[in-house]
Amino acid sequence: MNRSKFSWGEVIGIFATLAFGFICYMSMYIKTLGNFETSLTIAFAISLVLWFLTFLLVRMKKASRNFKRWCIGQGIVLLMFVITAFIALPIFSHIFAVSRHKTEILQKTNANISQVKNMFDAYRLYSENRIKNYTDNLETAIRGKNANLAEYARWGFDASNGIPDEERKASLASELQTGLFDLGYTELNASAREWLSDAKYHCTGWNPLPIMDIIYSIEKQENEWKQQLSAFSVKAKMQGENSKPFDYTISFEDLTSLFKTVSFPSATAILTALAACLLMLIPWMVTEKHPRNNVPCLKLFSGDKRDEAEGRL
Repeated sequence: MNRSKFSWGEVIGIFATLAFGFICYMSMYIKTLGNFETSLTIAFAISLVLWFLTFLLVRMKKASRNFKRWCIGQGIVLLMFVITAFIALPIFSHIFAVSRHKTEILQKTNANISQVKNMFDAYRLYSENRIKNYTDNLETAIRGKNANLAEYARWGFDASNGIPDEERKASLASELQTGLFDLGYTELNASAREWLSDAKYHCTGWNPLPIMDIIYSIEKQENEWKQQLSAFSVKAKMQGENSKPFDYTISFEDLTSLFKTVSFPSATAILTALAACLLMLIPWMVTEKHPRNNVPCLKLFSGDKRDEAEGRL
């Protein structure tokens, strides 16, 4: 049976390095508000440096000669590993800091989603009121037709075309309704509500990456949707109407500061980072020294001439 090229220690070390890098990636992705390239580059660089230092430690521990020199080298590389991990700690711990505010973030994000959903409800109410007012004005024009023929004509009626007033009124009201709720509106309403439904679903539990994406994009989405709804309301304007375009004001809860603010690493973050670093060092810990290197590193510096001689072999 062929033996695996990787020992169990190396497998654990690789997985620990990948996990450390992934947490760094998530932290940077949140901190940069969704900058994928920057987040991936920094996380990859941290992981690569830590893995390379572990690789060096393993190679030095397997050295077949000059043991004292390689013991010093291991100490230097181990110190570099610790320094690198310490420098990476604020990045690694950022997602833990953000998670401390998860209840506030979820509540405010859900409130923002509800406000945008209410905008579409407000457009429907605006349209229904506008259709009612328009129909009332048409009825008023019909009733005053004999007293004010100009006003009657201003609303789109023509006494000479032989079309009954009630039939013309129904046609004009239907035309306005079709304009306000045309195919473009139907598609926009369906796609927006689907987006909002998905956003609401992601906010039922704590999953910082999609929640951050929602926070980052919801204002942009709301502005685009509002402009399209306003365009529908302008395009549907009928003869004689003096209606205002649809408008809706939303005051979004600002959450970007909670995602960007750097705070001191929590105890949980520090302990998690420490555990990950120890797991990354397992390949070095379990690597066996060369058979000729039977003197502990510390004993090589004890001043025993025989030990020093063995360390130079």
